[in-house]
Amino acid sequence: MPVCLPSDIHRVFAREVAVRGEQRVREFLGLRERSRLYYHAQKYGMSVVVPCTDVSTHSYGLRMIGWIPDFQHVYLPQLFSEENRQYRDTAYRRVAQQTQVVMLSSHIASEHFSAFVPEYAYKARVFQFPSTYAFEHSNGNPSTVLEKFRLPAKFVLIANQFWQHKNHLTVIEALQRVRCQGVRIPLVMTGLPADYRDPTNEHLSRILQAVASSGLTDQVTILGMVPEADLHDLLRCAALIIQPRVSKDGARLCRTPKLSDGRSSVQIYRFTTNKFQVRSASFLAIMRIF
Repeated sequence: MPVCLPSDIHRVFAREVAVRGEQRVREFLGLRERSRLYYHAQKYGMSVVVPCTDVSTHSYGLRMIGWIPDFQHVYLPQLFSEENRQYRDTAYRRVAQQTQVVMLSSHIASEHFSAFVPEYAYKARVFQFPSTYAFEHSNGNPSTVLEKFRLPAKFVLIANQFWQHKNHLTVIEALQRVRCQGVRIPLVMTGLPADYRDPTNEHLSRILQAVASSGLTDQVTILGMVPEADLHDLLRCAALIIQPRVSKDGARLCRTPKLSDGRSSVQIYRFTTNKFQVRSASFLAIMRIF
C-alpha cells in the first residue's frame, strides 16, 4: 500500500538546518534530530533512507543507504582545513557504521573506502551514475545556446567548479600541445568562478593567464555561472565533456553522440594518470572528433 506523506515534509527538511556542532550536542543530550528527517522516515514507515551523506549515531531502527563521493580529504589534504578533514573523517565513519550499504561512484573510491574503514569494506557498492540524457527526452532546440554565446557547432565542454583539484590547467596545456600539431579544439568552461578555499582567486587568475600565455584566447571561452537551461543545452550540444581532476581516479571524458530520437548517449573514457598524455589512446579520442 502506498504511503501518503504530508505536503510539508520536504519543506521541513529544507527549512530546518542545524548549526555547526548542534548535532553532537543533541546526540549527547538525547534530543531528537532538528531536521526531523529520521523522525518522519520512522513515523511514515519508510523502507529505506537514501542517500545518507551524514547520519546520527542513533539508527532509529531505519535501513539507510549511505553515499560517499570521494576521499579527497585523505589523498589531497592540502586542499582542506584541519577542521574540515576531521569533520569528513567523523561523518564518513558514521556513514560506514550506521548504514546497511554505502554507494561509491567508482572502483577507486571503493578501494579508498576499504582502506579508510576496512572493517566495513563489505558494505561498499559501486554505482557509476549515468547521464540523465541517456534516458530522458529533452524538448526544444539546444542549438539556440550556440547563437546566444556565439559558440562553434563543435566544442569541448568543462562544466566544473573552478577549484584547484579540478585540473583545468592540464586541459589548457593539452590544447596548446595539439594546436602545435595543427589541431584546433574550441573549449568552453562553465562553473562558479570562485573557490571558498582561495579567497583571492589566485587559481582562477592562473587559469586566465595560462589561456593568454598559451595563445588560446581565440578558442577558449569562459562563461562562468550560466542559467540551468543554458547549461542543459550546452551539455546536449557539446561534442565532448571533460571532467578533469587531480586524483587517483583520473579525469573522465564523456562523449555524447546523438541517438536517432535526438537524445544523447554518453560514453565515458577514463584517464589512468593525472596528466593528459598527447599520445595516449584516451587523448587521441578527442582528436578524432575534431
